[in-house]
Amino acid sequence: MGIARKRVIKLQEDIEPQLRPDGPLAHLDDWAGKYVGAVARIAGLLHLADRATGRWGEPIEATTIERAIAIGEYYTAHALAAFELMETDADGEKAQVVLDWIRRTKVTSFNAHELVTARRRAFPTVSSTAPALKLLEEHGYVRRLHGERAGTRGRQPAAVYRVHPSVVAVDDASSLQA
Repeated sequence: MGIARKRVIKLQEDIEPQLRPDGPLAHLDDWAGKYVGAVARIAGLLHLADRATGRWGEPIEATTIERAIAIGEYYTAHALAAFELMETDADGEKAQVVLDWIRRTKVTSFNAHELVTARRRAFPTVSSTAPALKLLEEHGYVRRLHGERAGTRGRQPAAVYRVHPSVVAVDDASSLQA
């Protein structure tokens, strides 16, 4: 087995743990699952470019694989940033849906179940509300109040979110000016 092939196999072994649920590429599993193949194709293209005048049949050198891996690492960093940005944008859009609902209904407190009931198209499950509510909480629009459990049995009571008074007051002030 050639050195270049061994290096590609080593690359595959290095990537596998990063795809585990706790790994840095877990949320990019579809993209990262194609990573080694993409690096191998890049190595093939580099090999052909290095031999533009002929000698294409020679084995791919280990240095060519290393150059392809360096390009792959660049694209991995880019993909991580791009996917994070897309996820942040989606969370921001969902947070805006919640803010619009709060302003329209003028609720002063709510729980995730009420949000799901009111905005089922945007939030099909209670767990789907978490990123948007977390973002709103981080920016001070809502504050999470922890419910008190009546006894030791049963489900933890749903967290109640208290709306910052300015969220509804801003809407009231703008409607008076209209």
